[in-house]
Amino acid sequence: RGVDRLAERYGRLVSAYPYTTMAFAVCVGFLLATGNVTSRSFEARSSVLYVPQHAPLAKLRDDMWVTFGPPPDPYIVTISRADGGDILTRESLLGVMSLHEA
Repeated sequence: RGVDRLAERYGRLVSAYPYTTMAFAVCVGFLLATGNVTSRSFEARSSVLYVPQHAPLAKLRDDMWVTFGPPPDPYIVTISRADGGDILTRESLLGVMSLHEA
């Protein structure tokens, strides 16, 4: 019943100020598209995501990272040309594929 009232109030607000609502939606979309509104950093390392942060294993992981440095992420590879040229050429892409097959 409370959600029903909230939806009704929201609908009335939007219908009372349609241009303001559209302008607000366009502004929010623009800010998100340009990267001015960002969330916290994205974390993709499984050793951080799937280990409870206050578990003994997390303490051991943190100690290991302090001693030896963080492990490399084997799933992310950054490729660029040494001369700074365009990587999206046929020759460059064939060179990258030959590295992958080696």
